[in-house]
Amino acid sequence: MMYLQSGDLMVKILPHRHCTMCGKSIVPEEMFCSDKCKKQYNDAQKRQKLIFIAFIVLAFFLLFSSFLGLK
Repeated sequence: MMYLQSGDLMVKILPHRHCTMCGKSIVPEEMFCSDKCKKQYNDAQKRQKLIFIAFIVLAFFLLFSSFLGLK
């Protein structure tokens, strides 16, 4: 537990963390505040993985096409 003092006011701050997607305050054991945020995170991870794979495939295609003389 932490205390924050602002002027004459002392506020108790309970242990917490913030939702990975929206930043809402949640209990320390959780990563997301709702199923909606969890789904958004998983969808973003899948999209990022697909973009990375597409980039690798494109890089290999460009690399090997230059070796084979294809233009």
